[in-house]
Amino acid sequence: RQPGRKWTISLPPTRTIRSCSQIKFVSRRIIYIGYTTNYHKELKRHIMGWIYLLLGGVFEIGWPLGMKLAQATGHRFLFLSVSVISMALSGYFLYMGQKTIPIGTAYVVWTGIGAIGTLLIGIFFFHDSAGLLRILSALLIITGIIGLKLAS
Repeated sequence: RQPGRKWTISLPPTRTIRSCSQIKFVSRRIIYIGYTTNYHKELKRHIMGWIYLLLGGVFEIGWPLGMKLAQATGHRFLFLSVSVISMALSGYFLYMGQKTIPIGTAYVVWTGIGAIGTLLIGIFFFHDSAGLLRILSALLIITGIIGLKLAS
């Protein structure tokens, strides 16, 4: 090692060691002290962000469903309460998901789950039209969501 020179060793997926004090040499292998612990914590945190976002998307489906059921049944107060609770939970889980997921990606995924889920519930349970153009448009939304996920 030359004085003043920084070593760079890349580790999957995005870790980089930039100083020799973080490296331990054992029988010609390079071991990053603490790599496993930090990596697993960050991975768990990132996965939890996506789980929170998916939960938020499910509750995003709940509030328009609650409003529809409030109009269609005699239990107006009950289903409006379900809508308000779903809105609050949906917003909370979006907030939790945005801690590890970029805001643009999180918002598009969140609204996309809500839009596609509500569309499917309308088609299967409320006999909304399932025309070819509606299905193709829904597939474009899904394609856009997948593209944003792959790009982030």
